[in-house]
Amino acid sequence: MRNFSYVIITVLIAACISIAQNAPRELTAFSNLDGRVELSWLSPIIDVETVELAYDDGSGGGLDEGDRNDIVSVRFTPAEDCSLISTRFWGYCPYPELYVQVSVYEDNGVGRPDVYSPLYTVEHILVSGWQTIDLSESGLTFDAGEEFHIGVKKIMSPDTFPHYILHDNDPCGESRSWLFDYSYFSFVEVPGDLQIRASVYYGARLATLSPHSKRVIPFGEPVYMRRSFIPADVEYYKVYRGSYPDTSLLEFLDYTTDTFYNDVSVTNDNVYYYSVKAQHSGLGISPFSNMVSATPRSTDASIYIDTMIYDDGVPNATAFYSGGNGFGTCLPINQVGQLKTLLYRFNVTGEFKPQIWSVDADSFPSQLILSSASWLPVSAPGWRNVNVSSWETIIVDGPFVASCIVPDFYTGIAVDVPGFAQSFDYGGGDWSAIADTTYMIRAILEYYDDVAYYNIKTGWNLVSVPVFFEDNSVSNIFPTAMYGIAYEWRFSTEYEEWYYDTTSVVEPGDGYWILSDIDTMYMISGGIPARTLDVPMHPEWNLIGGISNPEGVGIYSLTSYPEEILGDHIYIYTYNSQSDEMQPVDKILPGKGYFILSYDSGVLNLR
Repeated sequence: MRNFSYVIITVLIAACISIAQNAPRELTAFSNLDGRVELSWLSPIIDVETVELAYDDGSGGGLDEGDRNDIVSVRFTPAEDCSLISTRFWGYCPYPELYVQVSVYEDNGVGRPDVYSPLYTVEHILVSGWQTIDLSESGLTFDAGEEFHIGVKKIMSPDTFPHYILHDNDPCGESRSWLFDYSYFSFVEVPGDLQIRASVYYGARLATLSPHSKRVIPFGEPVYMRRSFIPADVEYYKVYRGSYPDTSLLEFLDYTTDTFYNDVSVTNDNVYYYSVKAQHSGLGISPFSNMVSATPRSTDASIYIDTMIYDDGVPNATAFYSGGNGFGTCLPINQVGQLKTLLYRFNVTGEFKPQIWSVDADSFPSQLILSSASWLPVSAPGWRNVNVSSWETIIVDGPFVASCIVPDFYTGIAVDVPGFAQSFDYGGGDWSAIADTTYMIRAILEYYDDVAYYNIKTGWNLVSVPVFFEDNSVSNIFPTAMYGIAYEWRFSTEYEEWYYDTTSVVEPGDGYWILSDIDTMYMISGGIPARTLDVPMHPEWNLIGGISNPEGVGIYSLTSYPEEILGDHIYIYTYNSQSDEMQPVDKILPGKGYFILSYDSGVLNLR
């Protein structure tokens, strides 16, 4: 589970583990801490050959729907003394990010699982098909013929949908499968063997019963022996750190006898790479563990305020129009932020109605976004401020037209000639472009780098998350995304190919497709700014996101490791939801998603 101050960084590079000198396992770095990085890992263990206990024939059969808190289980009988390593089961999941509990139970003496006192429990995200769950950390061992059960329990709502469906009804001589019906607190014998299997290690035990110290317990409470793995014999660990995701460039940092390390010799917003080795007693040093990255960050947010100015500040003329008509100027903004204020330079007093329009591919007014409900007074010549943010949240991530409609000819707007922005006249129903003229209209944008800003259109949108949030679910960050899911473009290292997958959580650095059924503008606040990111790259097109920088990252300032993966010319595109087309860009803006071409594997640096 993600914590506000802790974001687990994805493992970038896996290291090989030798049998004689095993490396530390599952190295994890906790990032976004102020001035420090926390590392933790698991002790090395011995690689073993396992045996799978299976009573189903693998062909499946009927379907069994599990209501919430129901448990389906299979009883296993090992032929020899063994250690439990993992379990494998076949399931079906029509919904993303649904959790089940996988538990190991003792037999209650009459062939059923003791579901009230599990020996070991682990949560698992259900997927469709065969899935393997590691149980080696349980340290469970069983004697020859000592029966145990493995069960799968539905733990999430809503009850109206099946959370998992397991194939059953395989022919069998002796039924070993049970359904524990939570609503009746009773067992139902399944007329066939469920497709739940156990992997065990026969031979010298990898785990032993650890002794208990004396304790006092209430009368009648059962006493369960705690079982634990014996880790490989390690004298100490060596921690390595570097600035590049390459083990040959890592430098030794420190020794420790613990399985965690707190690195306080770091600088905020710098990216660090870590790996760990184990010194085995009498066997020498192990290979590197997997490699992880982390970026310490200050949680303090920065505020950016920009005034969009395309006139020279000196009026050259005054423009009048008859009632119901008006003036507009296109503000060609190429950044992201919230529109706080519009400023109009009037030379003649009167009344006006401010408006905001979206633009088409030619920067021509196309759709009215916001209009004042009433006429606003102009009591004196000069600049007139309109606080747009007090009316509505307007997120600006591209050009727009700011206009004013006048009720009569007594209101006059200042004109800058020739001007540096495209301006328009509104004739009561149609817009017409005015050459060599800039109506003196300005805009003030505000941006906090711990806030994500979104301008979502109906249909497909290519988005990203420039901030680390405590709740990084799609439904929280993109509340209009249909079905509460996003679509990510993933690379399979096993098959070396790209494919789309659904996800219900989103992370900075990646780009995502979402399908919205409405137009909306909104902000999500309360996170930690992603001021720098190192994004893993793979051959061909990668879908990435930007950092928390309102002005964006210019594509020609991008760096990568190795340097040559982007080639001599950088190809990067985003999706324009208004024109329904992919278009090349020259900068990476926060909150948007981008396809970038890489010629090899490596890391893209966003600063």
